[in-house]
Amino acid sequence: MRPAAALALSCLAALLGACGGDAGAAPEARLASASLPAPAMRVPGHVEVLNGCGTPGAAEKMRVFLTGRGFDVLETGNAGDANYRRTMVAVRTPGWEGTNRLAAALRTDRVVTLLNRYSTVDATVFIGHDFQEIIAHGKQ
Repeated sequence: MRPAAALALSCLAALLGACGGDAGAAPEARLASASLPAPAMRVPGHVEVLNGCGTPGAAEKMRVFLTGRGFDVLETGNAGDANYRRTMVAVRTPGWEGTNRLAAALRTDRVVTLLNRYSTVDATVFIGHDFQEIIAHGKQ
């Protein structure tokens, strides 16, 4: 490293150390950043979320819920029926490593394998009437 670059880096490090990083931020900003939850570990693969309960906005709420838990939700929409009592998972890629984590996040044991060679996702979540309980439990 050139002497001038090393000196510049040393000065920058000294300045950052002297100011305490975000010490100049308002106390409420430091508190807010300290209380943010750690980001969820990303789950490899892709998920589709379909509203099977008929409640407007359920798919978007579930998308936010699952994204916050590390899932990559590629698609949302409505299921063919709106009469799902309980949320279920249809695995599209047998052996997908995210299956157990998705079932645990949704607090469901309703997991089936439904192969679809045209599917672009590893799993489809069919939202049931219990989705608000799932989301509320996840906030605890």
